[in-house]
Amino acid sequence: MKKVLKLNARSVVEVKDGGECQCVKLNFQVYKDGKPNFGSHVIIYRREETGYVFDYDEWEYFDCLLPREDEIVFDGELEIDNTFCEYTDYDVEVGKTYVYWVGRERFGEYLTGPAPVTVRDRRVWWHFDEVLEKTYALQKDFPELITLEQVGNTVFGKPLMAIFAGDRTKPVVACVGAVHAGESGPEILLPLVRELAREQSELLKKSCLAILPVVNADMREKMVDGAPWYIRTNAAGVDINRNLDADWDLTDYSYNLSSADYRSPTYRGPYPNSEPEVRAVLQFLKLADPRVAFSFHGPCSVTAEGMIVSKSATGDEAYLAMADQIKQIYSDHFRDAIDFPKRENYKAGIACSAGSIPTYLYHRGIPAFDLELSGDLHMLDGSIRGNTTPEMISLMVQAHKAGLISMLKRYGK
Repeated sequence: MKKVLKLNARSVVEVKDGGECQCVKLNFQVYKDGKPNFGSHVIIYRREETGYVFDYDEWEYFDCLLPREDEIVFDGELEIDNTFCEYTDYDVEVGKTYVYWVGRERFGEYLTGPAPVTVRDRRVWWHFDEVLEKTYALQKDFPELITLEQVGNTVFGKPLMAIFAGDRTKPVVACVGAVHAGESGPEILLPLVRELAREQSELLKKSCLAILPVVNADMREKMVDGAPWYIRTNAAGVDINRNLDADWDLTDYSYNLSSADYRSPTYRGPYPNSEPEVRAVLQFLKLADPRVAFSFHGPCSVTAEGMIVSKSATGDEAYLAMADQIKQIYSDHFRDAIDFPKRENYKAGIACSAGSIPTYLYHRGIPAFDLELSGDLHMLDGSIRGNTTPEMISLMVQAHKAGLISMLKRYGK
């Protein structure tokens, strides 16, 4: 019996010919007759899967896909290390999705796969190591303005670091990033903080911007490594934005899904605050004690200023009026920064679920918003299908910087 087991494909960056390049690395284990096989002849098949659509198709799309004989990209011997083989495919393009299969004989009974991977643009999707590196660099470069605090860990033990830019004794504006793995956060927030520290030091002496750049770091790392599908939940299968102890017992049916169903991508978890990432968010909010908070959503590392508040605020006219005012101010400055027409009478939507950050803060009287795409900002439309560009990121850094400056001035008086 000839077997290939544990086939894994991931997108990596390597130094090749004196420069960095992106490639796909396959790892797999080879067995023969139930014993480790130290012969390493393998056949590798690859297909560029053009039919897969991000945020429409899920992981099931790849089930039962089989290769064609003309899709062989390697047929030969590989070095073996303790029964494991590795193959690096350098002939890949950023933004494309590939599917791999590995066998020991042509179309043999023991063909293993499929293993799908999307080669993600590392200017748009940052590895967690890069997020940490850029976070620590902020404190090093601006020691008098920026302090850091670890507020918790992820399921897999990644440290979640909060950034405080400014005077923490003054009113705080808080931002939380990447609660959902496939959405926005560090790629906008970290450059934004750096620019504020460089350009707005006087403003930060009268106010404070608190940032938790990435929450769902485990599964975001999985997407950076090439998981083609959009991921909401953490590594334990819980939607972090449904897990906070804030009307948690109310089942939410957003997207025609039940937050009470453990199989759902909006699963609220076994009990309130069950997830370590949620406890980290709560610690961050306790330390920040914000006057206003924004949770960055939107698809694929980018979002606009479409603001929504908690469904629990329905009928609370005073709170909604305050939310509308904040949204209008933020949006006006956001759009001025990118020279885009303003929206008149721009009201906050009411859509955030039970167990969400905005719901938690609503019950404490604090205006809080999920930031989503805006329907008229068509320059971001490509992000919905996974085609976010570095130019989109740069544009949103400038726009959100202007929006947050308006909030720091509003609350820093």
